[in-house]
Amino acid sequence: MHTYLEVLNNPSNCTLDNSQFFPNNISAGTRSASHQMNSVTDRYLVHFPTSISGIRCYTDASTEPDSTISTSRQVGLGIFIINTNIQPPMSVFIKTTMQESYSVIMAESAAMALVSDILNQLQCRNTTILSDNQQLVYFLNGVNLSNPPDWRIKPFTQFTANLLSGTSSQVHRIKRNQNQMADSLAKQTLQALTTNQPAYTGTCTNSSHGNNDCPVLRAINDVTINSVMVLSASCC
Repeated sequence: MHTYLEVLNNPSNCTLDNSQFFPNNISAGTRSASHQMNSVTDRYLVHFPTSISGIRCYTDASTEPDSTISTSRQVGLGIFIINTNIQPPMSVFIKTTMQESYSVIMAESAAMALVSDILNQLQCRNTTILSDNQQLVYFLNGVNLSNPPDWRIKPFTQFTANLLSGTSSQVHRIKRNQNQMADSLAKQTLQALTTNQPAYTGTCTNSSHGNNDCPVLRAINDVTINSVMVLSASCC
């Protein structure tokens, strides 16, 4: 994370504007041209996510693969949020655990619901949420949300759909190798769960937020997703 932030804060690596991070109607810049989607093979696939200006939210889950025997297992969820509309760019790293997860897509759906709730608390209405789970992305972009591929994900997907309804936010897919930060956060969480019982920690080193007044940490404290618990959050 430290290496990533050092590169990100180098002005030669990205073009930024001076808009605020949490206005009620934040602009994500020119989005349609930057998505570079392949309309033939995967119309929701973003080839160059780093070219999307504004707020990008990466989500991922780390758990055991699905099997024929459906049993609950430990899950680590990772969320990485970046906003390039301010200088220096703002980055948020969130590690989360989930109880009673029975499938990979269920865990991925929980991560999607959590980030949607955080964005809603922050009144961010124009964001791009990115996941490497093609099945989940296609379902959330579908017309009928009443018949999910796994019925146990319905509370999470419906919650996500309700929060994103009426906003300009979009859900898109990225390749696994473009989701490394969220994947790393999810894996670190799962590893921590196997060794100890970590307690929640929240830190903010963003100078624009002032002392003990981080809007991101406040938003995280206000979210409530069933069986999902945030273990750590870092706003930089």
